[in-house]
Amino acid sequence: MKKIGLLLLLLISLNAQSQIAINSDGSVPDNSAMLDVKATDKGFLVPRMTQDQKTAISNPATGLIIYQTDGSTGLYYNAGTAAVPDWIKVGSGSGQWTSNGSNLYYSAGNVGIGTNAPSALLEVNGDAKFNGLTIGRGGGSIITNTATGYGALSSNVTGDNNIAIGISATH
Repeated sequence: MKKIGLLLLLLISLNAQSQIAINSDGSVPDNSAMLDVKATDKGFLVPRMTQDQKTAISNPATGLIIYQTDGSTGLYYNAGTAAVPDWIKVGSGSGQWTSNGSNLYYSAGNVGIGTNAPSALLEVNGDAKFNGLTIGRGGGSIITNTATGYGALSSNVTGDNNIAIGISATH
């Protein structure tokens, strides 16, 4: 009977502990964390694997994290579902935008500003300013107007098929 009582007490104790702390200072885990790892002289090492090994994971949970050691190396997480994984690389150079020194560039597809479906390498839906020079439609909303220059077409709100070039042209 003592053994059964001790086993029952052990099981209840194990079940009551729902959080784990791994540290060297004996602190308890943060209430918001299931696993709280704390160190000032070591890091947390996630599973490391090749791209083929990552792809071969059967039903990876949404949010699963791994470090890919070949190809485009880096930290990846599954943003998809277990049935349809979508491995996303985390950090610099992880998306379509890439950096090279202080330069930022995009090498695939089109870029849209003011539109979510750009039809050219760069599509700006609205006026754009380059070195103080405004290029676009001017003050009006007529899409057949073209304005280049400070204040060009800024007063035009109804005319269409206009082209204005220069400072305050057709102001």
